[in-house]
Amino acid sequence: QSALAQSYTLSLVARANATGSSVFNLSTGMTINDATPDVNDGGVAAFRVTTNTADFATGIVVGNSASTRLVYTAPAGAIVSDPSINAGGRVVYGVQQGNGMRAYEVSTQAEGLYSLGLPGTTAWEGTRTDNSGRTVYRATVGGGRAIDLYNPATGNTTRLVAQNTLDASSPFNFIFNPAISANGTVAVKLQRGTSTSADEVWVYPPGGATPLRVAAETGAASPGVFTTIDNGVNVNDSGQVVFAGTLASTGQRGVYVVDGINPPRTILDQANGVSIALFTPDINNAGDVGFRGAGGNTAAIFVGDGSGIAQPLVVVGQPIATDLGDTSFTGFLQNPRISDAGQIVFGTTLAAGGRGIFVASLPASGCDTIDFNANGVFPEDQDVIDFFTVLAGGACSSCNDIDFNNNQVFPEDQDVIDFFTVLAGGEC
Repeated sequence: QSALAQSYTLSLVARANATGSSVFNLSTGMTINDATPDVNDGGVAAFRVTTNTADFATGIVVGNSASTRLVYTAPAGAIVSDPSINAGGRVVYGVQQGNGMRAYEVSTQAEGLYSLGLPGTTAWEGTRTDNSGRTVYRATVGGGRAIDLYNPATGNTTRLVAQNTLDASSPFNFIFNPAISANGTVAVKLQRGTSTSADEVWVYPPGGATPLRVAAETGAASPGVFTTIDNGVNVNDSGQVVFAGTLASTGQRGVYVVDGINPPRTILDQANGVSIALFTPDINNAGDVGFRGAGGNTAAIFVGDGSGIAQPLVVVGQPIATDLGDTSFTGFLQNPRISDAGQIVFGTTLAAGGRGIFVASLPASGCDTIDFNANGVFPEDQDVIDFFTVLAGGACSSCNDIDFNNNQVFPEDQDVIDFFTVLAGGEC
């Protein structure tokens, strides 16, 4: 079912005031960066923080509304990319100034160097990982940039495309940060030549299949249908790419989905009285899109799938319950992200002061996830132990309720049967 047709519940993952003296789910002294968080299908979020206000070191925090963990602190002065988390709980991020890509595993709590990429690489920007751990990034090599893909299964790094300063045969003068889907489909915006109206969006299918140009601006050598295409793109397993831009035929700035075959699908444009913010929208495998915009003068995060007018998920001024009591949103941080399970993670500024990270979740439909204790590790024996603990009336603050099949009847034998059915890989 489309996210557009459903209501969401909001949960606070973390909060900190401007000095870190008042925090929720973080250590005292931490503050939340104005950056893009990520969330996986299990509802586990990953985001950037400043670990303290003395030396302003950047850290990576991973967790959910029950608990979080500081998994990495960068060297003083090092720039850290926004983290990317996959369905299995692998978190990948680039640490600039020659430090390479690093990874954290939720299941083992292990953190370490992931890859240095190809020889000569000095920066790893826009790191994004798929469900196999393959990670795409924009590599800086000497005076040029390239899109490289690291495969942990083989230890090999493949160069997908490079600027003409690195590859004389390349027609591309500039390369923007890439995106990758759960199955390893890569999308990136490329600038051909020096013209600012000749940008193109390309998709690189997994397994080395032939790349496909899916969109272009009207000034491209083979003209496209967009007057402008914003720099940031995202992609799903079907090769559907989402971005904000202006469609030449209508002159309307909007959020569009393209696949290189069908006409662009409009998620929302200015004809609906909404201004589209200069931030990157995201798309999941259901075709649902989350993005920032404003209705009138009220900033909001929207969700839609193109089947109707996209609706605001949250708006500035909206009341929200936090650990401090009721407050409201006063603004948003960078880009929202949407998981394939439909959760939307976003950062916000709060009327009570400081910033927060929230996850918006769809109502339960069918059975709950097998990650019963919501620790981001599944399947595992601890989920079974915690399930029977709660069934017996025990406490587990991070666990789902005992109505596993969400039929509003509990406790009942069917919940137990359905739990073990899903644990064994069956459907509910």
